[in-house]
Amino acid sequence: MNYNRVTSDIVALLKNIVGATNVLIDKDSLTQYSHDENPSHFKALPEAS
Repeated sequence: MNYNRVTSDIVALLKNIVGATNVLIDKDSLTQYSHDENPSHFKALPEAS
């Protein structure tokens, strides 16, 4: 399945919908969402959370 990149326009729309404090786009915050607590080998940094 192919996905489009999260653009600055999409980030702005998300901030308008849920509030700026609820949209995380900085690398330090996103690192927490790059994996789950399952000890698997899959890790991927999300573009937004």
